[in-house]
Amino acid sequence: MTRRVAVIGAGLAGLACATALARAGHAVTVLDNDSTLFLATNAVTVFESAGSVTLAVNRTGFTNSDVAAAFTSSNGTAVAVADYTATSGTLSFSTGVVTLDITILLTNDQLEEATEAFSVRLTNVTGEASFGPETNATVTILDNDSTLQLASTAQTVAESVGSVTFTVTRTGFLNAAVTVPFSTVDGTATNG
Repeated sequence: MTRRVAVIGAGLAGLACATALARAGHAVTVLDNDSTLFLATNAVTVFESAGSVTLAVNRTGFTNSDVAAAFTSSNGTAVAVADYTATSGTLSFSTGVVTLDITILLTNDQLEEATEAFSVRLTNVTGEASFGPETNATVTILDNDSTLQLASTAQTVAESVGSVTFTVTRTGFLNAAVTVPFSTVDGTATNG
């Protein structure tokens, strides 16, 4: 009489057991009891004004046990405190959980700066799990700041012209409207 037998995990010992049962004439099914943990993406781009960036960590495979992985951020051209809040910790996947998030705060400063990046890495998997293909992600931070300045700080015109034009130049982030309040101050010439 052939019996149907399922062998769940147990690594090489499980495979050896399955082989012995198959040689004894049993129908054997080997079930993997490992999870695979991985970042949902290896790159994300965000404006610094977003306030934070979230990276999803996914779990596939066997989900009927608890597994965990550590994570940490690392400076690149973006530097902790000045551009983002350094973070590290452990993601603990309880039974049945297939996605957890890492959220990192961004620093929305008022400085015009180049595009910058930092990285996030998964490490130290525990439980019946291994890492999938994506364990590192690069977070690219786009600047959202502009610099405004007068093209010239002084103009000379004849009083008979009636008006004077000052040109304001703008550099940096140009994809949003800005408003510049201005006023005149009496000097040797007076209003009126």
